Amino acid sequence: MKRLTIPILLLLFIVSLYLPHAHGQHYSRWDLPEGAKLRIGKGSINNIMYSPDGNQLIVQCFKGIWIYDLQTGVELDYITDQDAEVYAVSSDANMYVSLTTNGQLHIRSLVDGTIRSTLQPQTQDIRRVAISPDGSTFAATIRSEIHLWNIDTGEQIGILTGHTSTVNSLVFSPDGNTLVSGSWHDTVRVWDVASATQKRNLSQHQDSIRTVLYSPDGSKIASLSANSNVVHLWDTDTERYYQIKPTKGVSKIAFSPDGRTIAIGHGGGGLYLWDLQTQETIVEFTGHTGNNIRSIVFSPDGKSLASGGSEELFIWNTETGAVKRSITGHTDSVIGLTFSSDGKTLITGGWGQFNIWDATNAKHKDLFFTVEWGVCEALALSNDGNTLAVKNSQYVLLWDLPRRMHIATLSGYGGEKLTSSYLNASLVYSADGKYLIGTNEFYSAIHVWYMGRTHVKAFIGHTAGVTSMALSNHDRFLVSGSNDNTVRLWDFATGSNLETYTGHTDRVFTVALNDDKSIIASGGRDNTIKLWDITTGESRTIPAAHNEEVRKIAFSPDGKTLVSCGGWEDATVKIWDVASAQLIRTLTGHAYAVLNLTFSPDENTLATGSYDGTVLLWDYNSIIDTDGEILQTAEDVNRDGVVDLQDLIYVASQFGQPADENPADVNDDGTINITDLILVAAALQDVNAAPVKYTQAIQAITTSDVQQWLTQVHQVNTHPATVQKGIVILEQLLSLLTPEKTALLPNYPNPFNPETWIPYQLNQAAKVTIQIYSPDGNMVRTLDLGNQSAGIYQTRSKAAYWDGKNEAGEPVASGIYFYTLSAGNYSATRRMVIRK
Repeated sequence: MKRLTIPILLLLFIVSLYLPHAHGQHYSRWDLPEGAKLRIGKGSINNIMYSPDGNQLIVQCFKGIWIYDLQTGVELDYITDQDAEVYAVSSDANMYVSLTTNGQLHIRSLVDGTIRSTLQPQTQDIRRVAISPDGSTFAATIRSEIHLWNIDTGEQIGILTGHTSTVNSLVFSPDGNTLVSGSWHDTVRVWDVASATQKRNLSQHQDSIRTVLYSPDGSKIASLSANSNVVHLWDTDTERYYQIKPTKGVSKIAFSPDGRTIAIGHGGGGLYLWDLQTQETIVEFTGHTGNNIRSIVFSPDGKSLASGGSEELFIWNTETGAVKRSITGHTDSVIGLTFSSDGKTLITGGWGQFNIWDATNAKHKDLFFTVEWGVCEALALSNDGNTLAVKNSQYVLLWDLPRRMHIATLSGYGGEKLTSSYLNASLVYSADGKYLIGTNEFYSAIHVWYMGRTHVKAFIGHTAGVTSMALSNHDRFLVSGSNDNTVRLWDFATGSNLETYTGHTDRVFTVALNDDKSIIASGGRDNTIKLWDITTGESRTIPAAHNEEVRKIAFSPDGKTLVSCGGWEDATVKIWDVASAQLIRTLTGHAYAVLNLTFSPDENTLATGSYDGTVLLWDYNSIIDTDGEILQTAEDVNRDGVVDLQDLIYVASQFGQPADENPADVNDDGTINITDLILVAAALQDVNAAPVKYTQAIQAITTSDVQQWLTQVHQVNTHPATVQKGIVILEQLLSLLTPEKTALLPNYPNPFNPETWIPYQLNQAAKVTIQIYSPDGNMVRTLDLGNQSAGIYQTRSKAAYWDGKNEAGEPVASGIYFYTLSAGNYSATRRMVIRK
């Protein structure tokens, strides 16, 4: 019995470290934001590592860190900071790094969550971070630079310069004395940490470097490209350079503890071990069904290998290739979202697949794969719960859920071939279950199928693609929003257009109809929500609702409130009072963009789905309770409870507009002008951190805007303290908006189908063109962007847009293409891939 004493005590000690979770509620309820009652999905896997003793697996997701017991696969802990995004975990699994909403970097203990150091990088444009093995030095990439901090003091100790494009990968040597970095279209560079100087420039690899690695013994440096299946290697002692070219492809690698073997994952979901001496495959692992292995790591003793895709997590035996354990629950981006009619089941759609969940306990029930590289952007479940319609890539797929089988494919809307639209598509079943209605942002008609199979009619009237729709109870009215900037009301039975509402200044992304059919709500790219009175046709506007655009909206079941999310540039959910058009509350808790939201049929639960791979279920009755009125100031022109750059942007948009009852007339003098704007600038909260805190909103402002404002304010005769304070803020914005250098940035998404955005930044005003070429050098398309002021053109509303078509308007074929930016004397070229 005495032999068991120490192991039992050790086990009790380990369990006690995680006592709040180990003996508490189900992991789906751990560390929820205020107002949320359940988390569905653990999030998309970004990185994995073993604990030093090899007994636990640490899994880093966008929002938090999961810790698993490897003997049982049981969740031991979930570590998260509700106001921060997790960036990295140290190699010894003792610390992790998070970026807060106010732009601070926190380095925290992974054991007790205490903050060891707080860093202020003065920007949120951080791509990669790393902590030295001894825990003394922190490194972060900021565009083409690498910034170093002393973790104990929080002081910056150096800036490494030399790369000419974005630094995309960073790793410390095992002894912590050396740092290696790789950048897009540049080189691998080796730095001395103590002196903050460059030691070597490994120029043999200059092709879109996405990964650099050190072998555990420090004898080798490896790098991978985004464009080729080659592993580049350097011996650190001899500086000998050589390549290996595995025949099965390369997308991710990891060194074994002895440095003799590398584990290789490739784009098709394959995983194998490669012997560096014999240049042969020695073990192959079969089990990944997805096509994106994001992280691979060996156990400390080399006997096990862990691999994580966006959703799949496996532990393998490195000698036999057998699966030792599979850990479930991790999920990729949530794009489509729908409840069953009884509210007990939730279905989520993502990249090429959809998941079925028990909405009462977050247990995963089933997974279905649809079309490779497709996006399940819209879901509709028949009232009997038997048939699910999925808009995926170029098809609408019908699934028999009880039998778990695909039963039909709708390959066209009334003869129009479908096209992948990412987020701008809509599907809904009629209340009687007889009809399936579908829209797509590339087609101007709304199509109807009888029993989900036979195309019977189309609603014609919009002059551009229809992005969204909503059907009233009892199927009387249909509401639609379109890329033609209009909202339309239809008689569903006859297909006649009853009313057309105009007022949006850009594409309408989302529409909703309240329960009594008296109000239509719409939102879109102009970042406003409009409330239309169906009886009178009059509208009210909620300005600057989100950071950049309004992606989805939904009325609460009683119609008294409206819920919205902002899409790619916003991780928040906002709740609005319909009667007053005022903000009631902002929900936070997702790490990345909130892409969809919906109410449960029992009217008590709000579900929000995010790019971070999770769904949060909110107790709606509790989250709309407020303690008294929200205090507002005149400078809070959008009435969201805080004075920020959104208010500044809105005032500028209202220059010269009627001031009567317009909140942009801040000083209430009957005119909306530069004086109102400077008052808002002076009232910005946290003046010193304003440029950092509002980085996303800054994307909507240009340098010419700010220069013009400063010119106007300097023409004002008197400069009281308030005006002086506003000038300081505007000067900070101007400095932040002016990049150090002109640069062409990687397009996104990449690979893509059928559209992509090409971001860039200008150090000074220039005439900008982007030319797209085929691999043989033939020009495919020229994007003439005209004269552009200095600034950062990175968001979807400002980056260059290519619809994947040539000059003749024809979709180009799958393959590799090149795009060249010309801006004044600057020219640069990058590579992109179309995959259909």
